[in-house]
Amino acid sequence: MSADTLTLTSDTAPVLAAVPLGERLTWTTADLSALTGISQRQLRRLDADRHIPGRLTCGRRVLYAAETVREWIREGMPDRDRWEQLQRARRGGR
Repeated sequence: MSADTLTLTSDTAPVLAAVPLGERLTWTTADLSALTGISQRQLRRLDADRHIPGRLTCGRRVLYAAETVREWIREGMPDRDRWEQLQRARRGGR
């Protein structure tokens, strides 16, 4: 194994968990709950209706792209239709 290869084992999990929330590329539902003050249960409902942008899946695990969610929060967490309008306007109306 070369020196530049990263192997994730159960020993590395605490190291990954120590990364500050603001520096992570993805967030969990628990992270979103802490950031927004919305319960995890309500966030799961919003996710089921596809109201939270930036959804990613890794197997069964649901994660959210941090930068996309930051923008969504900055815009006041608009519903899906309004969010799509904002995104189209940013891209120049396409």
